[in-house]
Amino acid sequence: MYQIPAHQPRGKQIRELLERLGMPYEDISTAMLSQTVGYLAGLAGFSRNTESYSGPEFSDEFLLMSQLSRGRMDALLTGMKEAGMAPVQLKAVVTEHNQHWRLDALLREITREHEVMKVYGKLAKLIDETAGALTPGSPIALRVALQKSQEAIQRAEPDPQELRQCLAMLDSATRGA
Repeated sequence: MYQIPAHQPRGKQIRELLERLGMPYEDISTAMLSQTVGYLAGLAGFSRNTESYSGPEFSDEFLLMSQLSRGRMDALLTGMKEAGMAPVQLKAVVTEHNQHWRLDALLREITREHEVMKVYGKLAKLIDETAGALTPGSPIALRVALQKSQEAIQRAEPDPQELRQCLAMLDSATRGA
């Protein structure tokens, strides 16, 4: 767990849930961000990195989950929901792909993906609303903005900047319509 302080009510609540579920946990400090994901997860073959971390501190809560079955992961997420806890937005599962990454690199990537998904969700919702309200007499600017937005979210790897631009363009076009 990163940025989930034990002394705050939310941190206490999450730790109690983990203990109730019999899931061991560790706190990750900013100084540990230079460690590999594999080392932090206690995987064999990974040793402590002696390089100290000197980058920025991440402010968002983060859960790094390792060696949890799908059922155990679901139990944790369901337990949080049933307890009325807001979900931890940034989460990652240790994989063969990311176990060699430094944690700061993984956090940057997870943060970027989370931001893309937030913009993507807003844009997809606005596209649906706009497409549903489109009439034969709708302005050309609205139709063009809708078309570009639909193309942007259909890409295999949507560009975050393009999504933001499409969201602004479509939002502006719908207000002017």
